[in-house]
Amino acid sequence: DGTAEHPDGGILFGNGFSWTAETCTGGLACTGGNGGIFGNGGNGYNGGNGGAAGWFGRGGDGGAGILGVNAGSGGRGGSGGLFTGAGGNGGAGAAATSPMGIGGNGGNGGNVGTLSIFGQGGTGGSGGAGGTGATGTSAILAGGSGTDGTTGGKGGAGGNGGNGSIIFGSGGNGGAGGAGGEGGDGGDGQS
Repeated sequence: DGTAEHPDGGILFGNGFSWTAETCTGGLACTGGNGGIFGNGGNGYNGGNGGAAGWFGRGGDGGAGILGVNAGSGGRGGSGGLFTGAGGNGGAGAAATSPMGIGGNGGNGGNVGTLSIFGQGGTGGSGGAGGTGATGTSAILAGGSGTDGTTGGKGGAGGNGGNGSIIFGSGGNGGAGGAGGEGGDGGDGQS
């Protein structure tokens, strides 16, 4: 199997390395290792893509997106085995934390292998929620009106489902779009 130093699995047998919070550090996207001929792809982390399977195996899942890396987008699911195996699922997009911020897009689900007889495409990742709108300013003078709050940020798009086998299998489901952020409160008027 793959390791953090050498993420890809062995040539014949072995799974790709799957990253975790302990091994994927520094706020970087980490891509899952590729599997051997008989082996699954490893999972990505911090928005990294999933690793591809070899000839027989499942693609790794994409990592959930984080703010500041690839606009918060989730990683793409790895491809399934060339002859059989499902595609990995796409990672979820990151939710916006700033006012009016845009949520990250979900990663696309992985496709099955080009010559796959059996296999289902991976599910697309869900989009991240948009940020809340900014609050309007309060009136200064007596009888004045406060200003309107701003609209909330857009939610991220859900990822596309991966392609399934044309013989035995089905395409993956698309990911849900992220919720738009709530509008900001209006400012207070002065009496």
